[in-house]
Amino acid sequence: MNVENLATVMGINLLKPQIEDPITVMRATPQIQKLMTVMIRQHETLFPVSKDVLPPSPSTKTESQKNAP
Repeated sequence: MNVENLATVMGINLLKPQIEDPITVMRATPQIQKLMTVMIRQHETLFPVSKDVLPPSPSTKTESQKNAP
């Protein structure tokens, strides 16, 4: 899934307009999608990894990585 699709799917759920009117939601969708696209692309800057959390070692693989082709 590309960034724009992910932003569309997640954005409306995370940044719902306060008014649940369908027309208001439709009008807000492009702005929400643009904001979410920027947030996803800039996630490392906006949400830096805590210095208290160590990154996984290169030899440690998750289950999904083990099953990858």
